[in-house]
Amino acid sequence: MRFKAFATIIAAAAAAAVAVPAATAHAFERTGSVVGDALLRNLEGGGYANAQAQSVSRESGNTILSGVSAETAADGRALAIGRIVIADGFVNADNALVADSVVYEDTAVAADGTTASTVERIVIDGVRFPGEGGGAGIAALLGAFDTLSVSGIEARTDGGETVSVAAVSAAVEERDPAEAVGGRIAVTGLSFDVSLWEEPLASRLRALGYDRLSLDLVAAGRWSAATGTARIREARIAGEDLGALVLTAEAEGLTAATIAALQANLDDVAGLLERLQAVSFASLTVSYEDRGLAERLLGDIAGEAGVARPVLAERLGAAAGEAVAALGDAAFAEAVAQAAQNFLATPGTFAIAARPPQPVTAAQVIAASVVRPALLPGLLGLQVTATP
Repeated sequence: MRFKAFATIIAAAAAAAVAVPAATAHAFERTGSVVGDALLRNLEGGGYANAQAQSVSRESGNTILSGVSAETAADGRALAIGRIVIADGFVNADNALVADSVVYEDTAVAADGTTASTVERIVIDGVRFPGEGGGAGIAALLGAFDTLSVSGIEARTDGGETVSVAAVSAAVEERDPAEAVGGRIAVTGLSFDVSLWEEPLASRLRALGYDRLSLDLVAAGRWSAATGTARIREARIAGEDLGALVLTAEAEGLTAATIAALQANLDDVAGLLERLQAVSFASLTVSYEDRGLAERLLGDIAGEAGVARPVLAERLGAAAGEAVAALGDAAFAEAVAQAAQNFLATPGTFAIAARPPQPVTAAQVIAASVVRPALLPGLLGLQVTATP
């Protein structure tokens, strides 16, 4: 089996490691500990059957479950957790398990007797597991938390390829959808063989000297339901010997009510444009920092075309300028051509930034695109740069 998209690779390394099944009710084996029973109840609320622990003990305010096992109700995959340490845990009046922290050690999921995925350690701080009737899916293991750190993830695909992740961390800064939500998540050392990409991309990567890729990902942002301010502080994907792609953005007017109205008017163009009058863009930047991919790719293309690198850079840069010239802004087209030529000649960082003098509504952008595209560079404050 080959993954269809990059997101599937991440899912194989993370979601498969905790085996998220369909929710099904089954009676777990009681441990004699109220806290221990609450955790096993959440596992079974998330779709695991026959949850049990070989032993439960108390030590310095911690509840420790050893030899925890269960199986997915849907397909019988075996879940095993070597040890779970619940710090200062208690069950509140809503029958929810609350704890300062929960640590899972040596988690493994097996199918047909073969281990499919493992996780060395999961640490969750400021955690609250839902009570009766809650905890479906991944919440059965993670609950609602303040911070999360996971290390040593390894998953195996149906085809036998290995996907590994050195670490995952997440921090929830705000969590009330009625007010604001925000936080940060980072994935470090996502490693997989290029054969997980579809052809012809896999063969192309191998031809460029890439057999196995190692990627780091970061996403951080905040959204306010009341003001509608949506800010992507950073969205980054960086690859060893590849490069780093970074995006930042800020928009206004995306209130909960506006989002609901936009969703309700998806089939009504006039209504959609009317609602977009309330949404404005304050800034957007996209940058790419080369760490080897551009050099390899340009060298390969130049070799296939039988031209020198400087000639290739000039031709491709000119082509980029000609493509943008269709907007009707000659000065901007020239700036794009020059920046592209500079980057292709000496790959460094190529950046496109939209910094309008004042926030621009989505309706304004759409109108300018249709009526007079030449206005777009000035309207959006577009800048294109290339630095070594």
